[in-house]
Amino acid sequence: MIFTPLLLVSGWTLAVAPPAPAPAPAVVKPLDIRLPKNNTPAPKPTPAPPPGPSTPITPTLEKGVLYVVDADVECFLRGYPDNLIKVTPKAGPITIHARFVDSKDLETREYKGKFVYLVTAAGTGDTTLAITPKGVQAANQILNQALNVNDGTKPQPPPGPGPGPGPGPGPGPAPGPINAALLAKFRTALATDAASGATKAKAADLASVYESGAQLLSLGDPAIAPKTVGELYTKSFDASVNKSIPRRPYLEQTRRVIDEFLGPQEASAVMTDTLRADFQTKYLAIAAALTEASK
Repeated sequence: MIFTPLLLVSGWTLAVAPPAPAPAPAVVKPLDIRLPKNNTPAPKPTPAPPPGPSTPITPTLEKGVLYVVDADVECFLRGYPDNLIKVTPKAGPITIHARFVDSKDLETREYKGKFVYLVTAAGTGDTTLAITPKGVQAANQILNQALNVNDGTKPQPPPGPGPGPGPGPGPGPAPGPINAALLAKFRTALATDAASGATKAKAADLASVYESGAQLLSLGDPAIAPKTVGELYTKSFDASVNKSIPRRPYLEQTRRVIDEFLGPQEASAVMTDTLRADFQTKYLAIAAALTEASK
């Protein structure tokens, strides 16, 4: 039984209506992609260290171990480089009995997502797993996960250094090609921008925007990849905003170097295969040189 409060006024009995319920807060649906937890066991409790920057731990994907991406949206997965991992899509929900990257013990797990992707080792080395949801609206929606991959095909280094027969081999190959002229221009531009308050950390963020843009261009799926030059620039701008990179004139000289390197383009120009490949090459060059200049 519900009792309604009553109010007596001059001999009259008045029913007081209950207050209207407050409107429910708006619910923002998160991106429904679930990645494995950190595969490093939690350390025993120790006294709190002094404040400082944290270093993310890269999961190690060994032979016979699964890295599982559990998603409610269809995704495109690719490694950079792509020859170190193998991706096998599965329809979910699904139950899997295997060794997983975040436990290493044989377990039976249930994945409830509609789209499940099994990532396994196919080589030895470091790679970045790019996870791109279908219908992505901006480059910042692409998830990137660094992986240390080891399928056991290459001999592991000894536990410690030992005497060698000679001076040893020379330096190994560089992580990636860097345009020397572009690197020099970025270093000069960053020195000028720093005098205006710009930071190298934000320049590194800007480099990651172009790296993500190159990944977006590499997909070649008309439902995801930019259809025009203007759409590519819009997605790159949105990614910069989401990384909290201030607008011009912040990093003005650095952005000018980028504009000159990309050259003039019609915003309405259709993104043909040739133009897409050209932009991808230039975006990767910008990312590599600007990352190096930001160190």
